[in-house]
Amino acid sequence: MELRHLITFHTIVKMDGFKKAADELGYAQSSITGHIKELEDELGKPLFDRLGRKVTLTQAGKDFLPFAREIIQLYSKSKEVLHSSDAIPSGQLTIGASESIMIYWLPDIIMEFKEKYPKVELILKSIDYDNLSNQLKNGEIDVALLIELSNWQQNHLVVNKLKK
Repeated sequence: MELRHLITFHTIVKMDGFKKAADELGYAQSSITGHIKELEDELGKPLFDRLGRKVTLTQAGKDFLPFAREIIQLYSKSKEVLHSSDAIPSGQLTIGASESIMIYWLPDIIMEFKEKYPKVELILKSIDYDNLSNQLKNGEIDVALLIELSNWQQNHLVVNKLKK
């Protein structure tokens, strides 16, 4: 079942005819007819009674209409949610940090972050320098904040130096 078929079906009902629906949707009337034929074939029942130029809903069409409307509305709402979530980050962010960073630097940074991004749930975990790569690869942490050790090398990680 394709969304465009449901939109076509709904528009035919709303506009009271295939021709008016074709004009409204910018399709050729033959495309509108094809959409409905495919939908009726899939559902196994006719949705419209065609009496000359007049079309009326069959009982199956009347029964199906609320579901078609609901699917179209859910589709619209889902797009709105995704577009609105682009503007405001949300979800979980797991930060791995050394204990000294957690104690001395992170409290102020977290307060500022929470004000700016209230829908993000922060989770703090202590990092293990020897196992840092695995913690990141396994998804135990999303990002690591650490104090660079002079003898510490991780060539396969992207490292950005930050200064407070």
